Amino acid sequence: MGPVLGRSSYRDDIAHGARTWDELCEDLDALLYRLRYWNISVSLPKSEFGKRTIPYLSHEIGAEGIRAIPKIVTGIQYFPFPSTLKGVQSFLVSLNYYHKFIEDFPVVAAVLYELSGEQVRAGRDLSRPKDAFDILKQKIVSTPLLRHPDRTKPFVVIPHANQWAACAVLGQEHDGVIQPVRFTGRVLNDAELRYHIAQKEVLAVIRVLYVFKTLIERCPLVVYTRHSVLKWVIKSKTADGHLVPWGVALSQYDPEDRKVQRDEDGLAAREHLDKIAESLIPAKGRVKTPPVISIEMLEADYAGVVLSFDGVAKPSTRIGSCGCVLWQLPEWKVLDARGYILDGVTMNDAEYFGLLRGLAMARDRGIQDLVVEIRESSYNKSKRFNSVRLVHVKREFDQAADYLTSKALALGKSWVVEEDAEREHLEVVSRIREQLIKTSDEEAKSHSEMPKDSPNVVTMGVSGNVTLCGPECEPFPQLLETRTREGESASPKGPLEYQAERWRRIKVHQEGDQYLSVIITFLKDDLERFSPKRLKKIAKVADLFALDECYTDLHAGDELRSVVPESLREDMLHYAHEDFQGGHQGITRTHERLRSEFYWPGMYADVERFVKECVDCASCKGSPPNAGPSPGNIEPTRPFEAVSMDFVTHLPESVRGNTFLLLFQDMFSGSVMCKPMASTMAQDVAEAYEESIFRRFGASS
Repeated sequence: MGPVLGRSSYRDDIAHGARTWDELCEDLDALLYRLRYWNISVSLPKSEFGKRTIPYLSHEIGAEGIRAIPKIVTGIQYFPFPSTLKGVQSFLVSLNYYHKFIEDFPVVAAVLYELSGEQVRAGRDLSRPKDAFDILKQKIVSTPLLRHPDRTKPFVVIPHANQWAACAVLGQEHDGVIQPVRFTGRVLNDAELRYHIAQKEVLAVIRVLYVFKTLIERCPLVVYTRHSVLKWVIKSKTADGHLVPWGVALSQYDPEDRKVQRDEDGLAAREHLDKIAESLIPAKGRVKTPPVISIEMLEADYAGVVLSFDGVAKPSTRIGSCGCVLWQLPEWKVLDARGYILDGVTMNDAEYFGLLRGLAMARDRGIQDLVVEIRESSYNKSKRFNSVRLVHVKREFDQAADYLTSKALALGKSWVVEEDAEREHLEVVSRIREQLIKTSDEEAKSHSEMPKDSPNVVTMGVSGNVTLCGPECEPFPQLLETRTREGESASPKGPLEYQAERWRRIKVHQEGDQYLSVIITFLKDDLERFSPKRLKKIAKVADLFALDECYTDLHAGDELRSVVPESLREDMLHYAHEDFQGGHQGITRTHERLRSEFYWPGMYADVERFVKECVDCASCKGSPPNAGPSPGNIEPTRPFEAVSMDFVTHLPESVRGNTFLLLFQDMFSGSVMCKPMASTMAQDVAEAYEESIFRRFGASS
């Protein structure tokens, strides 16, 4: 006997509705017949028939939708703020059953979930929790009607995001008005707090797709957004980070993206949530400020001491080094600079030792106030100072400590900077002052008025919007003219201007390369010159590349490597193999040396060809040692002069746990001896040979 109503009941409660009175009577007759057939009794006083709305599991269900029972929720209206944490938890538990009727419930209740027992008992800092408590009471009293989902109509998704929360409403249009079907929302985690507002709206849409998947699957979707987020995700050319799972989730649907302005038709306004966001931000929703001072926090006339340090280690030998420099401000003179050799350390250990040695240097000099340039947060030893302020600076700005570290590792011993020339070199290559000292108003104004296409400005794409200004970034011909001008004494140029010239030359060669010029044009969105078929082929390769000051390739492990054009590949092969630093290494080492920083198609084949054609390697390197002719087949002349052995593996486990059988065969007589084994380790095989052969027949040859 098949089902009558096409649905299951909850324990002993049966609720069913129909579109017309006749359909309802037919279903009731069929249901009563089934109950009578199975001898199931029904309580008539507890039964209701032909009702427009019925109470069911503390809900009021009608033809239009479902709502919370007013009598139950009215009692919460006058409920006072609990005096214990258990009371707050009981209040939240009572609301959890009705949270689907409360718009933005996870967002409003976030501050209540973060309360501690001591905080509630002491009544300390309860202004925001009490505001959230009152808002939830108002929301539960005025719960809206949630319409029944109709899979024949398209679903409407209205996302909303602010600085710390992502919420959305799933609704459907009835009589020209969009009415809610379900609510959802959550507080963003630490990483998501830094997303753009468009990305946060994507999170709200993705949450609807996951939470209400059973409702909206295979149904048309209409998404009202302020930022056209779906088009942004679908048309993105990169497959980076969180875009991949977002694209996979959206690929199962064909949503219609409708962009709306703020306050338009009330679809994207949600001002009440914005007000909540300003006053009820939980601790989880706050961007955690790092315990370091900000960039450019020191005044130009600041008098004090700055410590910079660095560390490096070789993973193969676990030998490393660290370097640390004490700077006297405001002159930025080197007080002390040392490099230390370290044993048995990793990269993180080397940098940590650099911090410890630097703090020890400052303590020995009696320094009590210190500004430390760091790349990791380490505070244990800093407690011995009156004040220690930590600031994160990238390695490119701390070339002085990097120089000490590299030289100590090359020397293989610790060393102290004592020569004036070395101190001057450290002062020249260091650029920490650019990150620590505040820019004056006049300098800031002059920098802001400088055009972007000025030859003195180079914009680096990998490290963000970092602008390098100064003579080191000027075109190289102008520098040559300055240095060769008679009657003027030009200051010695550092490595930065030569580096800028190298980047300029590589960029020129890349633009002239037939293969790379097509990819560069594609990355610049100049797509009109390509046919659709050509664009499809280029797009498959272009996702591996990123456009920077020089054009680089984003390859394994998200590591940026410079793309070498064809005209410069022979030079790169020469410096990596034949140059003094190359050392005529083999194919594998030369290839690994190149691929760590550069990329071009067919690199390994070019390296293999270049190394094999190297005259020095072919004429100077010796041939591999020859072990001599093979002894051939051994012909024993007596028993057990020669013994062979082999394993029979993967046998059923015996009572003693043996799963292998070791076979010994006398090559003279052909007799075989067996030894059960639990493993095939060399130590166990040697012991079995000693027990079965050596002690009984002596040593074989």
